[in-house]
Amino acid sequence: MPSLSQRGVRSEEVARATLQAAGGIDVTADTGAVRCPVLVLHRAEAQVVPLEVSSELARALPGGRLAILPGSSASLFFEATELVVDRIVAFVRDPLAEPSAVASVARSRPMRGAGGLSPRETEVLRLLAGGDTNGQIAARLGLSINTVERHVVNLYRKIDARGRAEATAWAIHNGVA
Repeated sequence: MPSLSQRGVRSEEVARATLQAAGGIDVTADTGAVRCPVLVLHRAEAQVVPLEVSSELARALPGGRLAILPGSSASLFFEATELVVDRIVAFVRDPLAEPSAVASVARSRPMRGAGGLSPRETEVLRLLAGGDTNGQIAARLGLSINTVERHVVNLYRKIDARGRAEATAWAIHNGVA
């Protein structure tokens, strides 16, 4: 089993390779061939893809629409998951609806919050969902393993999870991880 530092290096290598591969993709020449409405989603504080790139793509697509979502995650489903799903569903139901109508549909469903988790429990859950053991979480946060275990028990209770897999799924679904 790789050490934490080896796992981090591999993750960085994969992230770098993914960004390089994605940077080489240019669909600009194909935008005129699209014959259906398209929704382009962009995070307001995104660092990887500039807003202007998403704006240009939406403008280049016949029937293209740009929806700016809160957050900074490069991954679509790691933040405000319910809002992302609601925006997509509203667009599929009525691609020509005004953006305000799409937003109001999204707001009509209650958002799942952080399940009443404390900031520390949220931090522990984020690391747990990332695959860290209790010992690794303790080392990263400067806590004892007993304290981490207490946080894990508390967050399981608050989000109604029976184990790490359910807690990870909850974290991803609710934009915590």
